[in-house]
Amino acid sequence: MDNDQRTNPRAIVILYIQKGGLVHMAAVWKITILGDAAVGKTSLRHKFMGESTQQDYLMTIGADFTVYRFKGNTLHIWDLAGQQKFGSLMKGYLMGTLGSLIVFDISEPQSFVNVQEWITKLTTSIERKIPFVLVGNKADLRGTNPQKSFIRPQEGKTYANSLSDWVGIDIPYIETSALTGENVELIFDKLTHMVRVHL
Repeated sequence: MDNDQRTNPRAIVILYIQKGGLVHMAAVWKITILGDAAVGKTSLRHKFMGESTQQDYLMTIGADFTVYRFKGNTLHIWDLAGQQKFGSLMKGYLMGTLGSLIVFDISEPQSFVNVQEWITKLTTSIERKIPFVLVGNKADLRGTNPQKSFIRPQEGKTYANSLSDWVGIDIPYIETSALTGENVELIFDKLTHMVRVHL
């Protein structure tokens, strides 16, 4: 393990045992996925890990998490419920977060409006500003319903630029589709790089 991982208090250090009984130490980076209910947070996580995504919506209760190895990094991925009734648990779930994916549904403008609320919850819970990626999910729906209002790519980019000025970190805006897999690995790759740089 690198020296900066051994000494950095922001990296969670755990022990795990591989085959043959050898004990190894790994720095685990906690990242959280935030956003309104039904924007596709869990589907993005499943697609990233190579698991199947379900067409029917199943609500996350409180939080769900997993540990996943990605490009030499051990990620502790927390998928947090978007329902307000779980808000009282949010601060505890967010403690120790090193980076976050802030997700909205491009076909649901209110979920885009609510992004600021999620960012506020994140920064007030951990009492510092950390890197995150602004994610516009369900890009596969764009253009499928002429009567529906969609968040335009430039709107997401403009908002990400304003967030960059506020956080003091370059915040990217990336559109994804958990259904097709479009840019799903990219958002985790981008966030992992940002966490490494700002540890």
